[in-house]
Amino acid sequence: MDLLISLLIILAIIIFGILFLILYIMKKVKHMVGHDQLKILSNAVKYSHEILEEESREPKSVIGMTSLVLPQLEQDFPEFNVEMLYQKIESNLQKIFHSIETKTYIKEDEFLFLESSVNAYIDDLKSRNIQIRYDNVVFHKHALKQYIRKNGIATLITSSTLEYDYSDGIQKSYKKQTRYTCKFVYVYDYTHIPNKSKEKLFVLHCPNCGAPLDKFKNGVCRYCMSQVGDMFLKSWKMISYQDDYQ
Repeated sequence: MDLLISLLIILAIIIFGILFLILYIMKKVKHMVGHDQLKILSNAVKYSHEILEEESREPKSVIGMTSLVLPQLEQDFPEFNVEMLYQKIESNLQKIFHSIETKTYIKEDEFLFLESSVNAYIDDLKSRNIQIRYDNVVFHKHALKQYIRKNGIATLITSSTLEYDYSDGIQKSYKKQTRYTCKFVYVYDYTHIPNKSKEKLFVLHCPNCGAPLDKFKNGVCRYCMSQVGDMFLKSWKMISYQDDYQ
């Protein structure tokens, strides 16, 4: 009992000392800057928090040059439909969010280029027992950012703004306004792609026998002779997505 009382007394002394130190520092600061300056400083801190909260509620701006990029795309690909691409962005991101939330691997042809990275992220979440949530997802705007056509591959980079209620199971759920940069490729001539680019870009496997794509030639698997061109050739496929504010 005596030990407990002694500990409580020591704790009380420590708390009193801390409070005294805080009051002393505040008095010194007030003396140095003056009452008016201290009030201004206090208001500045208050307003800075309000500004940050306001920015978190305001949708982000897209970064793009749609008016310049779109005519080039439509010239090279007359069948290109920008609204359908925007729908694909929303659909793909929603599916990725759902896959991450439920920790279920993505195994759709649409995500051939993303399958390994998304599934690796899911494995990491599982190993750390983290539960991610993307609730009430709302997309705001989309824009075309950059377009490059070279060596059998057309590359298109887009910018999309959206919001959702985000939670990682550790901190309280909050509304996040953010922007995603997505990259798409369209393989219009596989034979003109340099071997180094094939090794870097096409980390894929034959859906029939599982052979790696470096064993493919002209859209045909050299092991089982299956035609795989329809899976990724001459079709816009998302190969990466990035949260610009993460």
